[in-house]
Amino acid sequence: MRYKLINHLGVIAIALLLFLTIYAGDKMGEVINWQVLGGGGNASTSNGTFLFSTVGQTATGSSTSNGTSLSHGFWQDFETPDICSFVIPDVNGPLGGSVGVPIKACDAADVVGLEFHVENDSNVVRSDSITTAVFSDALIGITSDEISIIWEDTFNPVSFSEGDTIITLWYTCTGNEDDVSQLTWIGNNELVDSDGEPITGFGFENGSITISIEVHNIAGHVYYYNMAKIIEATDISITPSVLPDQSTSASGAYMFADLSAGTYILDASRINDDAGVSVADIIKIRLHLAHLEEFDMPYKLIAADINGSASVSVADVVKLRRYLAQIEPLESGNWMFIDSAYAITNSNWSTAPQTIAVSLSDHDINNCSFVGVRMGDVNDTWSPVKAAKPSSSIAKSVLLKDTYGVTGDDISIPLLVEANTEIAGIELHLKYDSENLEYIKTESELLGELTVYVNNGAIHVVWEDIDNTFSTKSDVPIVQFHFNIKDDFESESEIEITNAEIVDIKGEAYNLNLINGKVIKGSPSIVLPEEYSLEQNIPNPFNPITEIRFSLPEASDVCLEIFNIMGQRVQTLVNEPLEAGYHSYTWNAGSYASGVYFTRLRAGTFVDTKKMILLK
Repeated sequence: MRYKLINHLGVIAIALLLFLTIYAGDKMGEVINWQVLGGGGNASTSNGTFLFSTVGQTATGSSTSNGTSLSHGFWQDFETPDICSFVIPDVNGPLGGSVGVPIKACDAADVVGLEFHVENDSNVVRSDSITTAVFSDALIGITSDEISIIWEDTFNPVSFSEGDTIITLWYTCTGNEDDVSQLTWIGNNELVDSDGEPITGFGFENGSITISIEVHNIAGHVYYYNMAKIIEATDISITPSVLPDQSTSASGAYMFADLSAGTYILDASRINDDAGVSVADIIKIRLHLAHLEEFDMPYKLIAADINGSASVSVADVVKLRRYLAQIEPLESGNWMFIDSAYAITNSNWSTAPQTIAVSLSDHDINNCSFVGVRMGDVNDTWSPVKAAKPSSSIAKSVLLKDTYGVTGDDISIPLLVEANTEIAGIELHLKYDSENLEYIKTESELLGELTVYVNNGAIHVVWEDIDNTFSTKSDVPIVQFHFNIKDDFESESEIEITNAEIVDIKGEAYNLNLINGKVIKGSPSIVLPEEYSLEQNIPNPFNPITEIRFSLPEASDVCLEIFNIMGQRVQTLVNEPLEAGYHSYTWNAGSYASGVYFTRLRAGTFVDTKKMILLK
């Protein structure tokens, strides 16, 4: 048996030498000595001829630049089979830090003994220790440049699969950045089976450690102060400025990657937007100042501190009114961002840190999050999605009445709010054609002093007073807008309500139905209607408010009624004498079910009915 093994090894050695001598053709005249490990023989070449001898077999031949000939013995083509190796991988180690290098196993079963030796460059790394969950009570030998492990346990054999980590070698990186230490298998490395025989059929693959500067990540999120909304498109900056600013994703997340150890300062900012703030917030701040309603979270104190004085006062109310009227921006900007780790209270809110300091050492830090506060938004109505301002289920109509006039006339356009509407605050934004109309003033006998700003064909009005609320009456305007009709006015010009909010004493906003008005060329005596008429309601179908217009050629006793599909009268909108002209009324069907309704107009002897569809 031993002879056969040696004979086979000799054959392999001959094949190996024949292969190698192909590359020796250009070495004619040189003597090359070859040693075959485990083959029990050797060979040499002289003038391109080699002689190899081993026990029981001799082979001679020659090597030339054109190939190899064999004069004694035999030649057999063969393929070297792939064998599994115990692998030490190439890894990076942190400068001045520790690094663990795994030894990956081959398939092996019933192992009762093991001997490994791995050498390192002590000028680059220092051998420290090993860890293993496989080989308990192993004998470990460690010098500065070598780690050895010897283990045996005949009563508790172990098995493992290819790729398993069976041992981790630990080193300290003592060299410089980019230094490399080879990790080399040395000496006798073997495994023994339960019969006490060496396990064969595997190899050993060397690895290395490259010293690098350790890098880690800083990551986090940005949330709104109620912690239920995320804030995307927020810019996070880092100091020192080693990386560009990061913008939060659709999920509110950001990350700075591959940072070296050190101390960093994070700051958050966001492009100003006007969402989430209205006259309702002014009412809430006024209620807070009057101790009628306290804020339910400290972040709202930050939102109310418009002027950045570290306190909330009537000065903030004035600043917010001027902001809503678009007279001036917020001094503090529209946003403030706070370190989410700060334990904010009603006592310490004014000192909340607006940056995050991060000490990065040996691991990622993933909880560096900010809390965003939209300045002025004490109602928590800001939304990451552009949407209509939230409002109550109570619907109210706001109407600009049509007005008639000719070139040179000073006209007044009244703004009406549906009767019995309690008002503690109002915010109006109107647009007019400055080529046809010249703005004169905005006034209100009911409201008193208004905050008004006019610019480029836009009118912005803000008013609030929790001490002097009032309830509207039919056909009594709450605001009058005065214009002069310019020379080039031709037929008509629309006055558009681009946005509006009306709130009650609790700061709750109504659901408004906005109806624009027009300036129509002519005078009432000229443009009086020639006949009675009832127009189709606008819009139709509607939900829940619609406008009903009709014309009277002469003063008449008018009755305008609403009926359901059963013919039952559900509401009377008008029952009184009216002057000749064009009239408009709104019907709020918020308390009625979806379905078909009819509006009937009786004026003198004139009677007409229109079909309306309420679709909720």
